[in-house]
Amino acid sequence: NTVSTSGSYSLIGAGRSNKISGTHSFIGGGFLNSATTTYSTVVGGKQNSSSGTHSFIGGGFQNSATGTYSSIPGG
Repeated sequence: NTVSTSGSYSLIGAGRSNKISGTHSFIGGGFLNSATTTYSTVVGGKQNSSSGTHSFIGGGFQNSATGTYSSIPGG
């Protein structure tokens, strides 16, 4: 798991190969998830990408939340 230097105030709770580069972002766990912009969140799952500002992914597989305030509860 990696929180880059640009990921200030961010947290990865658990999992493997997750990456954060957005400030104030969160990944709860899972595998190969990414949170790349400000206030982006991935709770869990595999290969999910939260790249929209204030975007949220609850879990699932290969989901992508790219719009501002976008949300994917699961899938």
